[in-house]
Amino acid sequence: LLDRDGKTLVTRAVAGEHLNHPQVEALSLDSNSIMAWVARSRQAILIPDLQAKPWSSLYYPLDTGLEMRSELAVPLINASGRLEGVLNLESPEVGAFREEDRYMLQSLATYAVIAIQEVRLLDALLEIARLLLSQSCQETLAYITRAACELLNAADAAIWLVEKEELVLRVASGGHPHGDCIPLRGSLAGQAVLERAPVIAQDVRQDPRFHRQDLARRHHWARALIVPVAVGEGNAPIGAFSVYSTEDDPGRFAESDWDKKVLTCLAHYAALAVQNEQHQQALRAAQEQRSIAEMFAAVGDIASNLLHQLNNKV
Repeated sequence: LLDRDGKTLVTRAVAGEHLNHPQVEALSLDSNSIMAWVARSRQAILIPDLQAKPWSSLYYPLDTGLEMRSELAVPLINASGRLEGVLNLESPEVGAFREEDRYMLQSLATYAVIAIQEVRLLDALLEIARLLLSQSCQETLAYITRAACELLNAADAAIWLVEKEELVLRVASGGHPHGDCIPLRGSLAGQAVLERAPVIAQDVRQDPRFHRQDLARRHHWARALIVPVAVGEGNAPIGAFSVYSTEDDPGRFAESDWDKKVLTCLAHYAALAVQNEQHQQALRAAQEQRSIAEMFAAVGDIASNLLHQLNNKV
């Protein structure tokens, strides 16, 4: 699987017969290996004989105690175009794989990508649920923006909250100054709030609805996906959740239904965090009012007792 930096392939699963000492060290995408070539080219490859050129100079043995002669490898690419890793098979027989094997392995790679995405999403949701119960709203929102960047392969993410006729930046993974304000009407994020639906921009550097084109050019943002932040369907949005990809990113997350659903799910948890914070503030205010009322009641009792004692003295 590709690591978070997108520069190294890390072995996550190995299976096979007679494996004694599999070499599972990380492989750089720039390395001279078949796995790295498949990852860079994003193309499946079927090699009948690994001892033939040019493959003999590229092959990196999984186990030095085993001699492999043929290989079949396919890239793991998700629906938004993000490279997840490489799935490969090796055999000690020459010409062990055929074209129908390549099609079958590509189908298995699709299932593997789905499993990877679902596990990552579940892990993120479990951590968010824990943070909702134990951490502040700001820390929870910060984690949600980081999770959105990781799950959607986005460069940056931001959460905006509605205040009257403006959207105020509550938290951002990078690039945005905290507390920045944009108008609710006439902006990309505002459009997602008013229409209560996802909004897509192919290039925010040239989109007149994007109010911080200076930031977009500075951070090389291109595509944007923005969804409303609301607790459940039918409720009025309280803000907007936006993610941005760079011009160098080959992924197309803004066109993927899976990515829209993931960001909408994360936005729902962001709304829960804000709502929980509001409830906590209301509870603290009620507790403070109750404490003040109890204090005045106690002072009244003391004053009444003192007056009674003074009256007796008189």
